[in-house]
Amino acid sequence: MQSSGAGEDTASGEGGGGSPNKNQETVARPVMHQSEGHQDQDQDDASSAPPLPPPADDAGPAPSCAAPPSGGGGGALASLADVTEEDIINVANMKHRLADVLSQLPEFPELKGDIRLLRFLRGYMNNLDDAESAYRAHIEWREQNGVDEIRQDVAARIGCPEEVPGYQEVVKYLPLNQALRDEKGEYLRDKKGNLLAIDRYGEWDISSVLTNVPDSVFDKWHIYSMELRSVTLDRLSRAERRVVKVTLIQDMAGLSIRQISRQALKLAQKTMGTARDNYPEGVAKILIINTPWMFSTFWKGISRWMRPRTLEKVAILGSEFEQTVFESVDSANLPPFLGGTSTSPLADVPKTGLLEEDRFALGSGKITAEIAAGKKLQVPYQVRSGHTIYWAWGVMAMDVGFTINMRTTVPGSMSVEEKALLNYARHSSERALRGSLTFASDGIVTFVWDNTFSFLRAKQIAYKIEVVRPEDTEQLAQNLREEFNNS
Repeated sequence: MQSSGAGEDTASGEGGGGSPNKNQETVARPVMHQSEGHQDQDQDDASSAPPLPPPADDAGPAPSCAAPPSGGGGGALASLADVTEEDIINVANMKHRLADVLSQLPEFPELKGDIRLLRFLRGYMNNLDDAESAYRAHIEWREQNGVDEIRQDVAARIGCPEEVPGYQEVVKYLPLNQALRDEKGEYLRDKKGNLLAIDRYGEWDISSVLTNVPDSVFDKWHIYSMELRSVTLDRLSRAERRVVKVTLIQDMAGLSIRQISRQALKLAQKTMGTARDNYPEGVAKILIINTPWMFSTFWKGISRWMRPRTLEKVAILGSEFEQTVFESVDSANLPPFLGGTSTSPLADVPKTGLLEEDRFALGSGKITAEIAAGKKLQVPYQVRSGHTIYWAWGVMAMDVGFTINMRTTVPGSMSVEEKALLNYARHSSERALRGSLTFASDGIVTFVWDNTFSFLRAKQIAYKIEVVRPEDTEQLAQNLREEFNNS
């Protein structure tokens, strides 16, 4: 589910373009991110890992990101900190098996060097037969799609994701950042030194991509992005003496069933397949956050397109994601909408796609309301035992108080009991607040927005509340099974 340019089996993978590998599934483009996310083994680049800038020694202009170090020599494996003796032996065997192919390839280290071969081996669980077959298929795919010429163009003139052909056309509908950077254009990293990418997949305007972006433009953008990332990761790996990857954060806030069309699924499958089969082992970790109630059902279908190794890298975190995310990434390297403190515009995600009309990524069905100065807004919902209620909201400016109360009838009596389910607190306009509750008894749940502390200012809020019954989940599962089976 990636889309930031990572390149393994993620839904928003970057793979998309031209003919698929002979070993990959042939389907339309992906619905997730274009980086290395939902893939397998170390092949999680396929969906959303960010395309990275080219090496310094042959890189073109890089107005918004610094070119990586040139790296040394051919990247002898023995000099890499995270390489084992088994890795060295396996790569030597791969080179022997592929001698006929490698001798015919151009001298691109990120294509035929030891680190690239190691990525294929790790991506295919160190199975020499599978890795060799996949690499041969990759070379065939490159020939069919003119990828060596694309690589030459990347090295000559492209320094950042924003310079990739088709970037403006695609990102107009897909809010993502394929390489987080500081104000100087230097890469921001996770705590292990991997690059960072963000996909706001829940706010992707998939229907507009399918309608307004020609396949040729999307595919060209995708392949250029993957090549840019491949060149960059290789150069950084050789310069830093370790295998550098991408950590992808996929934000599902706003995702709705209306975005999961048959055409969108075909796009996702094609893109994920291209990235997975041609750019393995580019993703370190995929953190999927703000997952809506229907995500678990959606994930069952998407995960079928990923390899076991990639699935091991995925963490599905819901709305309470900060602690887990901050274990991997310093908050100073993330934008405020994720709870981070970075003020760099190059570390944020463009307000494109559905975000243009949906600042807080609430998705379809959101409601806007004004709370007068000195007043409260109370919105009640009736719930039954077994129901789950999901909420998300944001205040347009300043702050407003918020709490959730529940009123129930005491069993065996006529008396009514009221209690707070969420303690009162004031929340600012920096980001949306999200959460969910599942109920063991019937009652009335009331959402309360409190502006009584303000004597002069009215507050504008936008909110979305959904009451989900067990039968709703069962019906959704049936509908999605049909869509996946026909995609």
